[in-house]
Amino acid sequence: MKITENIKDIMAFAKCSVDRAKKIEYQMDCNGIDYSECTTRKFHNAIRDAIVDIDYSIEDLDRILKALDTKKVQKARRQAVVNSATASIADKLAQMRANGVFK
Repeated sequence: MKITENIKDIMAFAKCSVDRAKKIEYQMDCNGIDYSECTTRKFHNAIRDAIVDIDYSIEDLDRILKALDTKKVQKARRQAVVNSATASIADKLAQMRANGVFK
């Protein structure tokens, strides 16, 4: 069983076995990674992407994305309410700073 530098790097980054590293490398190849033009950051991102592709089904990813989207919408709505309620306070504080109340 030949262990290439890519396999060693994958094992170190993903903290996995040789067999899992080979599966990850295969998925990275399927995803179209160009090792010759790959920075360390791109290589690590490709490993992460490959792990997601291996570990999660399309249905799982759809459920995760919907849950994240729902949370983002809820957070944005809460933030909008907070911003509208605190905008006048922020304006007043800025005005007080400009008037020298805070030294």
